[in-house]
Amino acid sequence: MIHGFVIDFVRQALEQTLLEQHKSNKYFFGGKDQVNIFSLYEQLTKGDDVDRYVENLREITDQQNKTDLILNGVLLAPTNPTITNLYSCTNIPMEWVCSLRCTLLNREQALETLNNLIEELKGSKVDIAELKCVSEEYGTAYKPFVVGTIGHNEGAPKVKIGDYLGEIPVEYVGDRLTYFDSIGLYDDTETAEGDWYYIGRPTRDGYELSVVYYNGEEWQLLVDDGTHPEIIFPPEHVDFKKYKLSMSCEAIRCDEPYTLNSEEYVKISFGGSATLTDYSVLFGNDLVKVCVQKYGIKLQSGNVVYSNPTKYWLEPLEMPSSNDPNTRINQLVSNNFKSNTHTDAIALTLQYTFLLDTNIALLDQWFEYGRYGTINVGDSVGSSNNAMSPNIIYKVTEYWSYWGNVKKREIKTKISNSIDIEDTESDTMTVGVVMQIQGDND
Repeated sequence: MIHGFVIDFVRQALEQTLLEQHKSNKYFFGGKDQVNIFSLYEQLTKGDDVDRYVENLREITDQQNKTDLILNGVLLAPTNPTITNLYSCTNIPMEWVCSLRCTLLNREQALETLNNLIEELKGSKVDIAELKCVSEEYGTAYKPFVVGTIGHNEGAPKVKIGDYLGEIPVEYVGDRLTYFDSIGLYDDTETAEGDWYYIGRPTRDGYELSVVYYNGEEWQLLVDDGTHPEIIFPPEHVDFKKYKLSMSCEAIRCDEPYTLNSEEYVKISFGGSATLTDYSVLFGNDLVKVCVQKYGIKLQSGNVVYSNPTKYWLEPLEMPSSNDPNTRINQLVSNNFKSNTHTDAIALTLQYTFLLDTNIALLDQWFEYGRYGTINVGDSVGSSNNAMSPNIIYKVTEYWSYWGNVKKREIKTKISNSIDIEDTESDTMTVGVVMQIQGDND
């Protein structure tokens, strides 16, 4: 059960991503001293929270602006979020709009900051916790907090600093990283001093979201004592519940400059949609990586297996699948004309649709083959780079990742149906392939 407002999860994702990007690149704006995304829904746990809330509300309603703030504005939901009519799980699609103002002098840098924010969040999901925070003065309040998702990065998937590793004791962090290395995710030769991650640690009241840090000799729990400014610590809490937030963003809009308190300001607006679910509900964006390799080719003279094929890391727009069983019917009069069936084979297909990026050689080859029938069987014997044939076997690797749970699936496939080349309404070319999963015995 969610205790706060669902739009507040979006606010936390925006603010925390801005802060992360600011810590890695000081050119981008981020942090409470530079950016304030005000939400009417924020829950308050102590006196400082109440004072800041009142001050922020007064500044917004009086059209004032802090001199030390660079971006100041409001996040809201233009329509009521819809709760999907399911008893067993939470699924809430919503729309959101964020409007920020800054001085005309800071406009270009603010636009770059927000474009970078959109680049980080568009078409992705975030693992986000709802922390149960307890205050003697104000009672219990619930605050969202984002943790890193393993494999959410450019190129080959890997474990990054700030990712959530799972519900494990501190002493087993190294073993957990060794496991990720065994499935091709942790590519560092050894743990470096300063590496840190989030883990879930059991406590008397539930689970605590903790930060673990490698000091050069061992892993240790870390508290926010001000000596590690590079780390984003969660607020003090006694328990937390896990959720996931899938986000999409619209382009930025910038209004005409106006004068406020003898200074020129501009209003920058952007928005999008989001869906909040329980952590166990599977998102399409939980498929963080798809790798396609040319495994080999079936020829009349014999099969060829490539020794070192190129790995293509692709991002599908669509990825439906199907399992089509081949059944035989048994008809017995004793069954009162009801037929029984027996399945003797199954046809498993994976369907992918990709934007046609010609910088990716495999997509360019699929375009040439799908539209013009271009085949390079001769090259296929010596090298996989330019090989293209209807009989190529592909090795597809999928990584599904959420809240420290990573599933790696390696399967042999073959393009079984037509390759569809389409031109969308936005004049973007896409290539769609239907791949049938192959058995191990040829």
